[in-house]
Amino acid sequence: MDLAPKLLHRFSSVEGYDSEPNLVSALKSLKNQHSSRRYDRIVIGVVTNSDDRVPSILSSFGFNVSPLRYGAQVNPSVLSREDYDIDFHCMSYDVGVEKPDKLIFSSAELMLLQIMATRDSKGPAEAKTNTETWRKIYVGDEYVKDVTGAMNAGWHPVLLDPNDLSDGISGLEDSHAQDIDGLFEESSVIKIHSIKELVLWLTGKVNN
Repeated sequence: MDLAPKLLHRFSSVEGYDSEPNLVSALKSLKNQHSSRRYDRIVIGVVTNSDDRVPSILSSFGFNVSPLRYGAQVNPSVLSREDYDIDFHCMSYDVGVEKPDKLIFSSAELMLLQIMATRDSKGPAEAKTNTETWRKIYVGDEYVKDVTGAMNAGWHPVLLDPNDLSDGISGLEDSHAQDIDGLFEESSVIKIHSIKELVLWLTGKVNN
């Protein structure tokens, strides 16, 4: 009789999912100020075609997860904290549309604006001017939903392809670029085998 609660628990926690090795430590290192000295600020958000189980799943993996969700009202003290591994969640469950719809990406941009306005004690107009210069990178494993969606929204797309099945897309390991701008000048889409590979490149811990 308790099968349903057990299934709900399983698929709302780490029990029902796998992740790539070292995913948690890789993303935590990206938010580390010393590791990420190449960038003034880093905000990590989850933009996904999923429901409200996502924050609890990520928490069960060991991430320090912000309670900020699209459409939610939270205390400003939550927005001002910079010690989260995941700063916000933008889920189709809350936005009402799915990737590749541009709206879900623009909704994520609004959340970034909300966060930075609070952290920098600025008004929306000034904060918007500042965040428009940010490099927005989206990582996903489906070409149409993730790569096409990100490109149409003006984001830099990174295709997660651990088995190297996508022909004709430049791999990160083949790039000689020294920064994000140079990377996406070489190719409009970049392929990676793991999140860790991207983090190591972003933090300058591999030879470019």
